[in-house]
Amino acid sequence: MFKTINWNVVISILVLFGFWAVNAHLKELPKMIRDMLKQNREYKSNHDLQIESYFRQVSDNELEKLLSKWTYFITDMDNASKEMDSDSGQKMLTELERKTIMYGSPRTVYTLAAMKYFIYSKENNSYKLMMYMANIACSLKKDFTGYEINPISLVEIKITDFDDYSNQFIEYQEEIQKEVDQAEKDGYVK
Repeated sequence: MFKTINWNVVISILVLFGFWAVNAHLKELPKMIRDMLKQNREYKSNHDLQIESYFRQVSDNELEKLLSKWTYFITDMDNASKEMDSDSGQKMLTELERKTIMYGSPRTVYTLAAMKYFIYSKENNSYKLMMYMANIACSLKKDFTGYEINPISLVEIKITDFDDYSNQFIEYQEEIQKEVDQAEKDGYVK
């Protein structure tokens, strides 16, 4: 019986069956890749929602106080600077930094770190320090509410002669923005 079988036909049938099986799997490959990508997106989305939910549950009051205190530094600079010169003011600033690290986004925390580096470098430029604080307040506002505001707008609210110094503030803002953007590019901020 085996002598009468044409091996060429058997091999051809096996090759055709193999092509059919490979073809069936290749047709499913794009669907499998699409499903895998969808699963990854859903995982990231769910993860982000869990993080957001956690921060919302922590205490809206705490988050509000944090944003309020940073805004206070900008809107009442004279009293804030006097407060910061005292021991209790330094403790309050340390606590504010701790909460910013706890609740702020990576971008906010990096901006805080950049501001602290600026302070440690002993550059005595209150306008640039004010821009750092405005950046932190704006970044926290975006973290907590999703609303984005320009830090220069915060400074403009408080400075009565803003027009005389607007170019300086714009320059400082561009420097800070460039620094944070570079940190993002380098992977320090995600």
